[in-house]
Amino acid sequence: SNSISINDDGTAEMIYPYSDSVCLKCANCKRNHIINNSSDDDITIYIGDGHSDRCPIEYVDYIFAKKHLLKHCELNRISYFPFDNFTSVQIAIEKLLSKKRIKKRNTAVLKRRELYLLEP
Repeated sequence: SNSISINDDGTAEMIYPYSDSVCLKCANCKRNHIINNSSDDDITIYIGDGHSDRCPIEYVDYIFAKKHLLKHCELNRISYFPFDNFTSVQIAIEKLLSKKRIKKRNTAVLKRRELYLLEP
């Protein structure tokens, strides 16, 4: 989580340990959490509902969205599964698994590859 440091002169300084030096959209870069904690072979799933979820969904294979994120997906023609609660997410994943239809989302694979190519 973010924290506040009090300097010797008494001023406060915000510390964002999970920010990204290149992308300054969010104080906690969820995209980096996904990229750093999954491999190319993993199927990634994202569950979200808000503004800070817009960036990371570009890098995952399956998106479960509601509220603001659902509207964002619709406006940008991003495929998603609507959800009400975690039980509805679990049911949807079980259906996908039973039909053996789990696969990578091509646009997410391309976005991840793009990101890897930018790294020094």
